[in-house]
Amino acid sequence: MWFNVRSWLLFQPFKTLFNFNFKTIFHKLFFIPKRSSIMQQPKQIVYIFSPNSKINIPSLQEHINSSSLPGKDPPRIVSENDNSDDGVLKFIALDSIKEDESGDRNKFSLSKFSKFIHTSVFGSLVLYSPVITSTSDVMMEHCTGFEQGLVFVADSQTKGRGRGNNAWFSPWGCLTFSFKACTTDGVTLPFLQYLVSLAVIKTIKDDPVYSEINLKIKWPNDIYANGKKIGGILCQSNFLNGYFDIVIGIGLNVWNSEPTTCINQLIRERGLKELSREEILARFLEKMEEMYPIFLRDGFQPFIEGYLSHWLHSGQKVTLLEDKQLNIRREVYVQGIADNGSLLARDEHGNEYQLVPDTNSFDIENLVIHKKK
Repeated sequence: MWFNVRSWLLFQPFKTLFNFNFKTIFHKLFFIPKRSSIMQQPKQIVYIFSPNSKINIPSLQEHINSSSLPGKDPPRIVSENDNSDDGVLKFIALDSIKEDESGDRNKFSLSKFSKFIHTSVFGSLVLYSPVITSTSDVMMEHCTGFEQGLVFVADSQTKGRGRGNNAWFSPWGCLTFSFKACTTDGVTLPFLQYLVSLAVIKTIKDDPVYSEINLKIKWPNDIYANGKKIGGILCQSNFLNGYFDIVIGIGLNVWNSEPTTCINQLIRERGLKELSREEILARFLEKMEEMYPIFLRDGFQPFIEGYLSHWLHSGQKVTLLEDKQLNIRREVYVQGIADNGSLLARDEHGNEYQLVPDTNSFDIENLVIHKKK
């Protein structure tokens, strides 16, 4: 089936609620800890901004009500002057975003981001929070069925996680965000994590200035630099109304050189100009807007060569730990990605092994692949 940009935008079913220009609407989401002594505000507040038109609050409220999962209280849409505190997640409509002149690189600046972003779908709607439990969890609970391209960025997460519920520590300086995508094709869904991993790499390395920065993909969806993990990706989805509603969460070390290393440390080592989190996020979303319609139309095939050129594993000899208790091991050589999205490997006798990402874990330090617990 052919997917072009026009048909792709059919996945934007609620666009008319705002009557907005996709390039200029920005959302801000603030999480206020329950015991905060700094600001007497509700626990969670969402600030909504549309620079070219007034938000239609009744229509937005109706949409939000239908986007929250059963058992989850939907956020309440109020005006900027509403100071009531009922403990419910709020969406407050604002008239403008103030220019951020603080220079605090630990605080994501929507005004700075708006100068970098030039997309029409990915990044057209943005939620922002200084501190949140998990951007992906909030989007899964309250934004199911919301527009493709919705982005939620936080300065820090308290309950970030990766594959298999592994904890993801996101200190200040880390670019932590989630975004929405949609597809009707469940066959290509396992490849989406590979596409996003490649987009992260291309975000930096497609710029000739930064093309020599040593970034690699560790199967299936981690970003490595000089043997150290600096980023990770988690894809989750719900199936509703005939399509997959997908939330992709990403954490990428940008300023924080601890606990491993970060993008800007690699850049400084080469004497190059550092990149802000706002610019990196804008570049990534532009890459997704360029790559995702091709992925919807042709699957992962147009990107497989690029993915393999940036990963760590071609021809790599690894150990399959088939039974830890019985110490059953098998030496295999990584060949690539199978047609179903599994890792493809062969032993010295030519026997083929396909390793599914969701049930296997890759210990890159010891070159061991074992079943998840």
